[in-house]
Amino acid sequence: MNGLMRATRRILVDYSVVLAYLFAIGSWQFVTNTPLTVRTILTLAAFCALSNLFGYLSASLRALSAPSAEKPEKREFVDDPRAILDLAKLKGYESIRLFAPYLGKWMTISGVYDGAAKSLDQDSIHVSIFLEDNRRINLRFDAERSQQIRRFKIGQRITAICQIQHRNFTFTPENCELLRIAESYIDANGAVFRTAL
Repeated sequence: MNGLMRATRRILVDYSVVLAYLFAIGSWQFVTNTPLTVRTILTLAAFCALSNLFGYLSASLRALSAPSAEKPEKREFVDDPRAILDLAKLKGYESIRLFAPYLGKWMTISGVYDGAAKSLDQDSIHVSIFLEDNRRINLRFDAERSQQIRRFKIGQRITAICQIQHRNFTFTPENCELLRIAESYIDANGAVFRTAL
């Protein structure tokens, strides 16, 4: 029964302009007390067609202007993440020029966790890691991932994917997502601990 009611409702909505046109023609003489002429029928048909066209154009414009939720973001990953980390050592305008072809692409970054802090506007969390060459780098995670980041232990190796950005002459990995957390970590005294994942 519900299926029949839904189908009836869909037909009424889809053909509402045509039904209104037929109703206007059928009730014309009773409402206006004038005879129905060919000219009146054609005028009502033109209004019906224009109304349909306007509705179609409005729906098309809304569909074009609305962000498409159906198309997932296509991520392009760099072939050699180590080369990007080497470029991050450079400073000044030369680094900006060399980073340009990689901006917006994605890469894998792995390092030893050293701490985290919320950004000043509270929209992201900056996770500090040490790379293999003992350089410190900050990964920017979305603030919604704070529960996940709270599980990190200092000295624990983490691996994330991040989008390559370059701000204020500095390599800035953004929109990071966690891939792996090591099952063990080393504390400040050099003791090794296992984590419950």
